[in-house]
Amino acid sequence: MVGSEMSTNTHPTIASCSQEENHISALAFAWIFHQSTRGWGERFAELLDQRLRQIMPKGRLSGILNGLEDEVRQNAALLLLEQYFHGNHRLHEARQNLDLVAAANQIQRSINAALRLSQIRLRRTLYSESQRFIQFEEIHHAPTHSPDCRHMFQLPFEDRLRLLVSLLEKSVTDRSLSKPSAEMIREMIDRGITQVQMARELGISRAALSQRISKISDVVQNALETTELPNS
Repeated sequence: MVGSEMSTNTHPTIASCSQEENHISALAFAWIFHQSTRGWGERFAELLDQRLRQIMPKGRLSGILNGLEDEVRQNAALLLLEQYFHGNHRLHEARQNLDLVAAANQIQRSINAALRLSQIRLRRTLYSESQRFIQFEEIHHAPTHSPDCRHMFQLPFEDRLRLLVSLLEKSVTDRSLSKPSAEMIREMIDRGITQVQMARELGISRAALSQRISKISDVVQNALETTELPNS
């Protein structure tokens, strides 16, 4: 077949490539020659996942994105499969011309762009959520804190969520925060909805909701000041 002859005679075999070249070569080959074959989509998604895991392994991210490599990879994969690859006219030209080198180059460029955008979007979301609920500019080492406590954003994502939920419950228990207010914040977190959406559901203005959330933020911030953070 033309495809197999081309891959054998004009390009290095997958076995002779490095692991990195392996993934890109396999993706390019699948993009050009296998789109009409049965099960192509699933196989291409598997190859893409392998490449994303190679670029973004566990422990790669730090700061506010610490521990969120899976989310970054998943979001990047969706961007690539739903937008980047299909909207890349040079990648389509490479398929028409049976140009593996050009296809590999465009696939890698798209992957890099998708990973960058995925991180930017997730970082913005997390910062937005943090500003919406709690203003954690800096956590000072008060006497009640563990000596090696860390900035909240350096905690794993799951720990940050657990800490926020714990602070809400603590504030309700000591009656500095009403139960409906705590439940509203929990609902916004669990459903991932914006202030605009929540205000619409509550039948109030966004400004009124923002003022309510600001007061809740102050209460939770006060609760944080007497709470020990998890050790690293």
